[in-house]
Amino acid sequence: MKIRVGARGSQLSIAQMDIVLQALKQKRPDLTFEKVIMKTKGDLILNRSLKEIGGKGLFVGEFEEALKEGIIDIAIHSGKDLPALSSSYFAFSVMKRGVPYDVLIKNKDQVQVIGTSSPRREVLLHKLMPNAQVKMLRGNINTRIEKLRSGEYDAIILAQAGLERLQPSLAGLEVVPLDPEVFVPASCQGILTIEYLKDSPFQEIFSCIHDEETYQAFMLERQVMQGLQASCHDAVGAYSTMEKGERMIRSFYHQSPIYYEKADQLPLLIQKLKEHAHGD
Repeated sequence: MKIRVGARGSQLSIAQMDIVLQALKQKRPDLTFEKVIMKTKGDLILNRSLKEIGGKGLFVGEFEEALKEGIIDIAIHSGKDLPALSSSYFAFSVMKRGVPYDVLIKNKDQVQVIGTSSPRREVLLHKLMPNAQVKMLRGNINTRIEKLRSGEYDAIILAQAGLERLQPSLAGLEVVPLDPEVFVPASCQGILTIEYLKDSPFQEIFSCIHDEETYQAFMLERQVMQGLQASCHDAVGAYSTMEKGERMIRSFYHQSPIYYEKADQLPLLIQKLKEHAHGD
């Protein structure tokens, strides 16, 4: 059976696709794959913030159209790129979660200008480093690191999972992990997802690499985003863990405190986040 696999053309997206396909080949050597590389609007417009040009969904919407039209069979995404609301046409399998946290990468001890285009990171940075200036930063991982080295920024924020997948050179730079209990990750950060049409056979095919515990976290974190009706315009973090056999969720929304609740208290969590979004 040949499977047509859609992914973005960035080095990171191709690396993520290769990770998924390599894992599947080990379990299902009978399968073959055709890689279909697609450039999205979000990849092509790099001089404006994502929220100005349509949000994270820019990285996903074109693939969903290609799935509907039968151009590709599956699409591979970073979980944090998925918009909060997905069409009922699609289903997901997920691999075991990678590291979920962000890192601060800096080229000097005194950090005054930090690069990011994420509202979530910007809000958290203002709390963590109130005297620092946050400056917009777009582009792929290597481009962002080059801008840091050039002195345009004193530090940048990146997801550790992306660094581990791409393995860029960080020689001469200091990498500081940011505690996910304080610097709450994006929903589904560190999770590689495989998207396909619901009526296709791929859920069964991908069951051999699907991780159910990760899927529970994936769904719960997405439920937070859906409950808030959040988009890329919103500063929101959501991170689920298992603690003493119980699923927990940690989240913040704009200027709210960080709340930590049991999964079955999700409606209460959503209510708290909405009530305190403006720091009241």
